[in-house]
Amino acid sequence: MLAALVLLALGTLTPVASAALQPGYGKLTVEPADPNRQYRAMPSLQWVTWQDAAGTTRHRLIRSFLVSEDGGKEVHSRLEYRDDAGRWQAALDAVTGQQLQGMSTTQFITAANGVATGGKYTLFESLGRVDAGKRRVVRWDSVDGGASWTVGSAGIDMAGATIVAGKTGRMFQGVLTLPNGDLVVPFYAEHQGELSAAYLLTMPKGGSSWTRAATPFLSPTYSYSESTVTRRADGRLLMITRLDEQVGVYYYSRLLGRITNGPVNSAADLATAGWGAAFAVKVPGAPDANSVRGAAPSVHTMQDGILMLVFGRIANNVAFSYDSGATWTGLHRFYDNRPSGCSGGLGNHPCDTLGSSGYIGVAVTGPRTATFYGDNCQSGWGCKADYTYTHGRTSSLWTQSLELA
Repeated sequence: MLAALVLLALGTLTPVASAALQPGYGKLTVEPADPNRQYRAMPSLQWVTWQDAAGTTRHRLIRSFLVSEDGGKEVHSRLEYRDDAGRWQAALDAVTGQQLQGMSTTQFITAANGVATGGKYTLFESLGRVDAGKRRVVRWDSVDGGASWTVGSAGIDMAGATIVAGKTGRMFQGVLTLPNGDLVVPFYAEHQGELSAAYLLTMPKGGSSWTRAATPFLSPTYSYSESTVTRRADGRLLMITRLDEQVGVYYYSRLLGRITNGPVNSAADLATAGWGAAFAVKVPGAPDANSVRGAAPSVHTMQDGILMLVFGRIANNVAFSYDSGATWTGLHRFYDNRPSGCSGGLGNHPCDTLGSSGYIGVAVTGPRTATFYGDNCQSGWGCKADYTYTHGRTSSLWTQSLELA
């Protein structure tokens, strides 16, 4: 089924330094399970930059994850910040003083969808209804590095796209800032007459509303969802999306990419940009290397134009490209909690996608450094009692750092 889409269209490649930087990893550490919660899963991570009252530029990590405290009947997203002592603290609603959280069925707060905007830091809700016409999503603003937040809203104008009314759409895996200050974010939703579409939305610098600028992935046959975008060293945008295929009773996720034909420096450039044909992302050493299986992709441009691709399910992985995405190398598996003795999977999920969710929080902390967070068990179905798991079935979180040297 995938053969028709596997058309290599990478455009001009950008060379990297002759003595290419190589990844090195810190010690993987596991945060103990929280006995007050049935699970913690699907983490997201962000490196926040802000100015304090004295005008000093400061940085810290914020994170979010899904959490259940009543046996899984009620699920919400929790947002936290890491204080100066390195401890995780609950982020607060600046007006009510209450813990900031969102219900997963109506509002999914994720640390990934954040961007510095002037003197504050802004998060955009990740999950929302996508009714016909214009719509609005929740936004949260913080002036203290994520410790407290005030709620607002942002519009989304999907003009030119026919969305199935009443369905949900989701921003995913981060906001990209273009050279002129315009913002870009991936967004996916069910499309009328098609299973789904992966879009790119833009917002002008200092603006308050998102506008559909491009629809790189749209098909009546395939189901596209989680997407990520980065600006390569040559100025072209690389977008990678998840493609779901059903084989028998099971669903398999694969990664496809597309690249703009020319540099994108502004929202106006993106609105008129042409795109090369879709191509399969190939990662040697990963399952199905000719069209890598994976979910929740996250791609970033690091020093010397090196691309870093993080993806999960199967397990939790990172790989690098030294030729602008033409090839990938250096596959590293952070964490693997797939079950043993698995024969029939669970529901529509094959055995090798069980265990951790594969949703990895990625915080790029510098041109050569990053921090990652992942989970031990997928919320709800990933670690059922049917099988034995390498790291058990607890709701622990793990973290590991990276440095290119």
